[in-house]
Amino acid sequence: MARPSKKKLPRYVIIQNGDWHVRRAFPSKERDTTGRLKYIQIKQRCIPATADRAAEVSQLIEAAYYDALVESEKPQTVAEFLSHFIEAKRSSLSKNTHGQHRQLLDFHIAKTEFVKLAVAELRPIDVQNFYTELASRGTTPFMVRKIHKFISSAFNQGIRWESLIRNPAKGALLPKWETREIRFLTMAEARTFISACRTNPAWFVFEFALETGMRPGEYLALTWSDIDLEKHTVKVSKAIARDFGGKGYEIKEPKTKGSKRTIELSSNLTDRLREHKAQQQIHIESLKTRETKPVLLKHLRARGANYAKRSKTRANAKAIIQSLEKYDLLFPDSKGSPASRVNLAGREFAEALTAAGLKSKEFSLYSLRHSCATLMLSVGVNIKTVADKLGHSDAAVLLRTYAHVLPSMREESTKKLAAALY
Repeated sequence: MARPSKKKLPRYVIIQNGDWHVRRAFPSKERDTTGRLKYIQIKQRCIPATADRAAEVSQLIEAAYYDALVESEKPQTVAEFLSHFIEAKRSSLSKNTHGQHRQLLDFHIAKTEFVKLAVAELRPIDVQNFYTELASRGTTPFMVRKIHKFISSAFNQGIRWESLIRNPAKGALLPKWETREIRFLTMAEARTFISACRTNPAWFVFEFALETGMRPGEYLALTWSDIDLEKHTVKVSKAIARDFGGKGYEIKEPKTKGSKRTIELSSNLTDRLREHKAQQQIHIESLKTRETKPVLLKHLRARGANYAKRSKTRANAKAIIQSLEKYDLLFPDSKGSPASRVNLAGREFAEALTAAGLKSKEFSLYSLRHSCATLMLSVGVNIKTVADKLGHSDAAVLLRTYAHVLPSMREESTKKLAAALY
């Protein structure tokens, strides 16, 4: 086909590499340094190379451009804004917290009419009506407050992004919710609990948690290199954070700057750690024996040997040994990997509490940390020392959390002063 002259080309058509292309230019909202209006150019190949097709492609480009323009000028909805906020915060949050934010949006907020509203036009009454709608759906006061904290944080970020001029959630009336007093072990209960823990090697982790006051994510991340049996210390420098829903995990920095600390261990607990390490080594030797045990040949199946089962047992033993050596954890799971806090609480911890004659529903893994703090305060350990052991950078946090212990401490200090004076 003879190449047409430039004069005969249809409007908007240019030729590149022998092919027809339709090129359209549309004015933008920007200007260059001289004040001239900038244009957006869109180019699309034209097949077949005919005037009719060129006109059709030109119309399609124009329609697509204005449809996109209308779409881009639509006000951003609450759902779109919150989704953008969650993704923007991903890199600065743990996987677990990011998953919690996504669940708040997908399972609570997204089911309401609130998400359809334009975020820039939100009024405080819209947020208040949203909380009322949540309550009518049976959402608990605790969850409403959690959602409020999340969206308020998002709106504050929106102000910093200059997407919002104010936080529409500020000043909203929240449902009444009374915090439940933390259940902790009394001294008598703690002694009984430790005695119960010593009846099962798998429960030593709870005895360790009670004496050290460490967070679950901290003691589940401990490796043997963090323990100094000669100096009777444990170094806290990392924590395990599980993905929301329990799938996967990550090793991260502790919760706060003050969380990095060295904790003194009693000689009794150090001895228990030596026993625990010896038991782990016995377990590893047992696995190595299982791993090297010869697999029966296939022709022996006829004599009743289960070849597949023995092969699987050998492979499992090898995988566990590799995990134990890779992570070198104090408290691994049955596969040698970092233990799941949910599984630990729902199984071993519940069994240990029941063995001690305690109601498992009244306690959580964090109850051991709270019990450690409460018991130290009750026997007269000064607040700063307790705060340092628990990894609180601010002793004021400790005072607010364990205010229930302070009255008895005041009474005891009054008696001691009186005894010294009189």
